[in-house]
Amino acid sequence: MKLAILVDDPTCYGGIQQFSRDLAGMLGQDGISVELLAYSGALSGLKPCSARIVRLNEAEKRHGAVRLLRGGPRRYLSCGPLRLGALLGDIPQIRRKISEVLPGGDVLLINSFHSAHLFMPHEVLRNNRVIFVQHNSPEQLYHWRYDFGGWLRRQKIELFNRYVDALVTLSPREEMGLARYLRLDGKLVRVIRHQTNLPEITTLESGNPRDVLFLGRLTAQKRVDRILQVAAAAPQFHFHLCGDGPEEARLKRAAAGLTNVSFHGYVQEPAAWLRRAGIVIFTSDFEGYPIAGIEATAYGKPIVALHTFPAAADLVVDGKNGYLLEDFSPEGFAAALEEVVRNYPACCAGALAERDKFSGTVIHDAWRDLLRDLTEKEMGRK
Repeated sequence: MKLAILVDDPTCYGGIQQFSRDLAGMLGQDGISVELLAYSGALSGLKPCSARIVRLNEAEKRHGAVRLLRGGPRRYLSCGPLRLGALLGDIPQIRRKISEVLPGGDVLLINSFHSAHLFMPHEVLRNNRVIFVQHNSPEQLYHWRYDFGGWLRRQKIELFNRYVDALVTLSPREEMGLARYLRLDGKLVRVIRHQTNLPEITTLESGNPRDVLFLGRLTAQKRVDRILQVAAAAPQFHFHLCGDGPEEARLKRAAAGLTNVSFHGYVQEPAAWLRRAGIVIFTSDFEGYPIAGIEATAYGKPIVALHTFPAAADLVVDGKNGYLLEDFSPEGFAAALEEVVRNYPACCAGALAERDKFSGTVIHDAWRDLLRDLTEKEMGRK
């Protein structure tokens, strides 16, 4: 069996890129031939990737204005329309390459339905088994232009309903929301959480409970400005912001005068920061299932998060491994952080108790079962 994963350049960083690399490495252990079908509107090369990459277009060979549009690796920290615009001229080439790579009888995994609508010939979708992996909340998937949003929403949803054989959801809390927008009858629907590739720990990592960690890209979605408001309301805590992105300069200006906030940029070794930190914080407008939250759980770190996405309640069991806030207020977050400190040993133990659902063995078995069931399924619907 061959599994082909369609992904924006897997050598760049991001949750979908990490998921694709991890899945390729995991299933490659089973003797499955895994290929990452890489499309890109930017130059590549930030992250090593051991899986086989099939480059559908080659940004580094472009010249002149098109090369300028593609920028460099840091283009991934800029807005999406420039990246997408740089790809438009490559669509015929990408579609031809995909048809050569997937003539039929294999499995195709789609991370973004907008990219499938742009790049996937219908005969490829018809002649192969198709898995769509949910990477965002149902509401955001419906509205976000890189999945089902935008003026082509009807065509993209029709494509999903007609050709997708299996849907992988992020948590048990997602299916009802997805069914509101997509037809799920006749499809294999499985809950397979993401995993972390950080080394597992066997004992609790000691950390300073008053060191609060944010680990992620500095984008508008992450609402790190809210963390700065919490920092102003909770001067007894120190907030460590690990990551870079288009919001970095603005956030640094906003943090001027906050002596309990430190910016550390992109970190190569998140494990070191997870060992040092006491609490991990999320204040995003929306998420899918943040890998940084899984990493925090793997290291026994309590989480204080805003309940703005369904999987938040799967990640944070309120009062066990942290606290989940329904509405944002700096004072509410400051109080929740103090509550974690008061109950720190119990919250850490609660985080360690939640690790089993992110076990590499559990997730590996779930993917093996899905691929087995998918290959046994009749293709009569198509």
